[in-house]
Amino acid sequence: MNVEVGCNPGLTMGMGVNLATGSAKLRGVTANHDAAPSGGFVVNEVTATLATSKEDLMRSLNVSATADAAYGAFSVSASTDVFRELTFSEYAVWLTVVGKGLYQGVFNDTPALTDDAQSLLATGTGAFAGRYGHAYVRGIQHGAAIVLVAQWITENKSEQDDLTVKLKGSGVLGSFSASAAGDYVQKLKQSGASTTARVQYAANGGVPLKADLTLEEALNSIKDFFRSVTPENAVPIIANLADYDTLIPEKDLHGHPSPLRIGTELAANCRTIEEDIDGAQALLETLLDAAAHPERYEATDADLTALTAGPLLDLPAFVQRRTRSLESYRSQIDSSPAALSVRVPDDGAVPRCQLPAAVREKAYYIQNLAHCIGIDPGSERGPALLQPMDAGSKPQRWILRRPNPSTVRFQNGATKLYLSAPLSPTGTTHLVQVAAGDGHDDKLNWVLGSGVGVPGCIGAGNAPVWVISYAGDQVAIALAGNPLLVNQTWVLNEVSR
Repeated sequence: MNVEVGCNPGLTMGMGVNLATGSAKLRGVTANHDAAPSGGFVVNEVTATLATSKEDLMRSLNVSATADAAYGAFSVSASTDVFRELTFSEYAVWLTVVGKGLYQGVFNDTPALTDDAQSLLATGTGAFAGRYGHAYVRGIQHGAAIVLVAQWITENKSEQDDLTVKLKGSGVLGSFSASAAGDYVQKLKQSGASTTARVQYAANGGVPLKADLTLEEALNSIKDFFRSVTPENAVPIIANLADYDTLIPEKDLHGHPSPLRIGTELAANCRTIEEDIDGAQALLETLLDAAAHPERYEATDADLTALTAGPLLDLPAFVQRRTRSLESYRSQIDSSPAALSVRVPDDGAVPRCQLPAAVREKAYYIQNLAHCIGIDPGSERGPALLQPMDAGSKPQRWILRRPNPSTVRFQNGATKLYLSAPLSPTGTTHLVQVAAGDGHDDKLNWVLGSGVGVPGCIGAGNAPVWVISYAGDQVAIALAGNPLLVNQTWVLNEVSR
């Protein structure tokens, strides 16, 4: 084994590392020097990526809800500090910029076990691994690293998509040199994206960045930050880990598993628990999203609530139990001479929930100025009502079903009932109703007088002379005005997905 990881605080040449917990152990290998920075300083390319979801952001920063070991250019704690300062919103856009500069690596060319380590090995590899870990630091690269996250919170999906398109088309994504940061800022400005985004940043090594920088100032400071790095202010950035197996003759194992095998098995046990936690958290986020958007599923809000209520209670408790178990397990195996015999915690299966099929059609608000058509939750099959626009109101969302090329049907996203022309057989009532589809199919058809997102009328029937109108909070059908009246003009605005 020979791998590079981010250098956790405290790691020095020859020091042992527990592969399952990421913790530093005692030094069991002789070091032939102190690993001081040497050689030319080279700034690697700075890389910018875009994220529009929490999961994408976690991947771009290499952050896991359960990770605790070092990786890449940063320890998890450093990137997590930035991650925790961010605001998470359904319509957020994040631009992450990560870069590092390194001196040449210094390696231990003649590693050998210390006398104490060799003596302990004679008592068994379990005791050895408990004290000295499963691998050791064979090399270190000093330098500096920086991570920066710009965050925009947009109002809706349309604005989020528009900003994403601008950033993707601006040429700011991908790799660029630190010296070209000024050109990067210029591209960002030319994209039309606001440079007033909230910015969070952290740096290791070099001269610390000033606090409260704007996005433009922070980006422009990247070049000067790397220029500030000297051998005196450089810090360990990359640790090269090697396993003990190459230093231990087969005969000295006495039939016991090697330290690397012990570490690999313990790390796999930890990953199993982590996967349970990550899976439960991912399902929890999915169910919370489903509860907020029943129009995305072929089930009523009431049916979704009944289906998800139990798991929504069980999942947080499971995550809490499993997290405690992971902490306890790591604590027990960290220094145990019999770590492989420590029982892996069993908290039962991850709670499951099979959601209904997804709705393929888009959902819309039927709007008129600051109001929209919705239903009365207390009387789901009663008259439709004109209500103040509330993007958080589930009864105001309508799925646009198309039974044929010329007409549409509006199915309520929360109840899955339909917007219907008056149901009275005598036609004496003109109030627009909410009804089930059976038996009223001829009254469920509507014709759009204009395209989606364009103001126009909504006619009743296949060849309409009646259009949806409103007076006060009542919604009715009335003879089409000529020219079109204000209270007969509607706009279909898509519900953000």
